[in-house]
Amino acid sequence: MKKLASAVAITSTLLLSGCMTVVQNSQQASLETNKTVTVIDDTRTRDGVRDSITGWLTKQGYQFEVVETPNYVLEYDQAIVYQANWAWDITTYMRYADISLYNKNNRIGNVRVDTVGCGGFGKFGNAAERISLSMDLLFKKIDTKQAEKLICKA
Repeated sequence: MKKLASAVAITSTLLLSGCMTVVQNSQQASLETNKTVTVIDDTRTRDGVRDSITGWLTKQGYQFEVVETPNYVLEYDQAIVYQANWAWDITTYMRYADISLYNKNNRIGNVRVDTVGCGGFGKFGNAAERISLSMDLLFKKIDTKQAEKLICKA
């Protein structure tokens, strides 16, 4: 009985401490600077995510256009597709974000972040900053280890 209680206590502690990884997937990619980047607007996701992505592109000096044609990625040389969702726990927070880079219909880069992996209050961070850090990871400005640390501090 004591072994079962110990196992339950250890499992509960690990689950509550957020031992899962924050960066669920990281396939880094490169953008061609001489081509326009197309951002496929996910109208189901909060506008702030799109604004964070386009703000990051502007700061990096990329030309971009935003379009609302989610089913037609194959016609673009460089297309960023994203989605994010929010959860409620004391307050709303960005739970999950997924950002991909496509060349025509081929996904050539992807970053998937789940902030529950930050554990405890670490999941309640600045969504715009976390999107920017995810873009840094996607486009090789930081590595996965740095992203794990910085996303949870954002």
